[in-house]
Amino acid sequence: EAVSEGGRLPHRTKDLRRSSEDDVGAALGGFRPFVWQTTPAVDSDPGGGDGAPWASGIGAGDKNEAGDDERCDDRPGTIERIHVIDCDLGKSGSTATMRDGFQELVSEVALAKAGIVMGLEVSRLARNSADWHRLLELCALTATLILDEDGIYDPASFNDRLLLGLKGTMSEAELHILKARMRGGQINKARRNELEMGPPVGIVYRPDRCLDLDPDLEVQAALRLLFDTFERTGSAMRTVKFFLEEGILFPRRLRSGPNKGDLLWAPPRHARILQVLHNPRYAGAFVYGRTRTRRRPDGGSTTRTLPMAEWQFVTPDLHPGYIDWERFKANQARLADNAQADILSNVQL
Repeated sequence: EAVSEGGRLPHRTKDLRRSSEDDVGAALGGFRPFVWQTTPAVDSDPGGGDGAPWASGIGAGDKNEAGDDERCDDRPGTIERIHVIDCDLGKSGSTATMRDGFQELVSEVALAKAGIVMGLEVSRLARNSADWHRLLELCALTATLILDEDGIYDPASFNDRLLLGLKGTMSEAELHILKARMRGGQINKARRNELEMGPPVGIVYRPDRCLDLDPDLEVQAALRLLFDTFERTGSAMRTVKFFLEEGILFPRRLRSGPNKGDLLWAPPRHARILQVLHNPRYAGAFVYGRTRTRRRPDGGSTTRTLPMAEWQFVTPDLHPGYIDWERFKANQARLADNAQADILSNVQL
């Protein structure tokens, strides 16, 4: 029977279903098995969340596939040492950020507290090469085994490590393909002006899914006053000052929380006024590709607004608006001039 380099562990070519109690006992040693789950007591969903699933029949007696519940939970002295990690359900494996379960697993492996990591598809523990190969390196250094439906792997063995690396690369590529298909469908809809995006305050979807002005006349009056005031004063800051001096409130629609969709009236802020003035939806235009988003190392993202010349799709006069397209472009030119003047004045100071 093929064994790993250490001579004490069953090789990946030996399926765990046919492993004897002595083989599994040798694999576990005196350490705790760590079971990675995505869904409790059910099979993995090929289109679902990431993370390598193992049916929670382990330790509970529930069946995943025929006979799978007998892999570990019926072996003497095994149940008490099994630790199931399932707190990352529904979270993407594309990054380790905000995945407490994966971070716990990495920590336990690094401290040599884990004997074996089990899962139906262990490559889905991490869908990026950096996190996946870091885990493999730690497993190799601490003599921790990895197990999936195909067999048992020893990351300290070159052949096993090579196969695990290939599985991780395929898992990362699978995520890329899924995202590319979704992105392609989104772009095709945007090209046909059929992509539905949340409209700004003052514009709503009718029952026939066409955009129209908000039927609330107070909302319409506030927006028309904003555009008229900006055209008269030529400055977003002066527009804000006018609203504050006159005690005029400006509407905004809540996008999240228990009161999502409700209309809230509050004194306008400069950033809010700029947001409205820069939004082409108020000119009745459909625009896609105004921003670019990049991920940061900490898992967050940075969004950058592109100049009008770089917008991907622009269709003017697609739906009713508060101003026309020519007036919108004139507003953008005026805002750009104001921003340049502010920069020059700050440099002189």
